[in-house]
Amino acid sequence: VVNTSFMMGGALGLAVLASLAASRTGTLLDDGEDTLSALTGGYHAAFLVGALFALVGAVLGGWLLTAAGPGRQPDEEALRAAAAEADSA
Repeated sequence: VVNTSFMMGGALGLAVLASLAASRTGTLLDDGEDTLSALTGGYHAAFLVGALFALVGAVLGGWLLTAAGPGRQPDEEALRAAAAEADSA
């Protein structure tokens, strides 16, 4: 499941960014920009959105890792309940 999610996330992310770049390029071409400037503007928008996604992912990852970081003790009650559930399955 993790491997499939990893692969699908990359493919979906690339599809979204490519669509965004193509849309922005088309808009700039319609506004009268030359082809090279329009392509540059489209890729600029896609890279900006990709960087924002990476930043949000880094912040979420850092927040989630500190929430259950190395200095915290695991909840013994939750561990016992999970072990009992696994034994009964």
